[in-house]
Amino acid sequence: MMKKLYTVIVLIAVLTIGGIGYNMLQAKDEQKPEQKGDTNEVVQALLDGILEYRLTKNDDGEITIALKNVSEQPFTLNYTSSQMYDFQLLQDGKVTYLWSALVSFAAVISDKTLEPGEQEVYEIDTKILPVPVGEYEFQFYSVAQELQHEPKVTTKIDIKVSNQSPLDHSTE
Repeated sequence: MMKKLYTVIVLIAVLTIGGIGYNMLQAKDEQKPEQKGDTNEVVQALLDGILEYRLTKNDDGEITIALKNVSEQPFTLNYTSSQMYDFQLLQDGKVTYLWSALVSFAAVISDKTLEPGEQEVYEIDTKILPVPVGEYEFQFYSVAQELQHEPKVTTKIDIKVSNQSPLDHSTE
């Protein structure tokens, strides 16, 4: 009797884990960002329309990202550290700058519940980033556990003034 029960439990565990793995490997319907008429605004739907990123940028190098609950129900985001988001700059498909690589975060577990219509707003000043002058792809994403498999919101930016220290240059 115990052997049959053990076999059933193992079978259920294998099927459950297999189902989870299959769902994680299934190709997601890529939700393409919605480009507004003004190319300085990008909207990216998340979690099948429960949340959305709204990225706006201005000519002064300031980027604002709003993570908004567009559903009719509260939605809770869970974080494994004090870090709420991350962003990176890419050139020719290669990451040239990762914000979190230069910042320390407290090891605290926290959550944030967004009520319907509520949003978290993040502001980034690209003029102070320690990167060479040039054109970059800017990618922003929340590090909330619920959003780890969701697309990043991206836009093109042009860094016009370098804040890179002479010590930051690598010898090639």
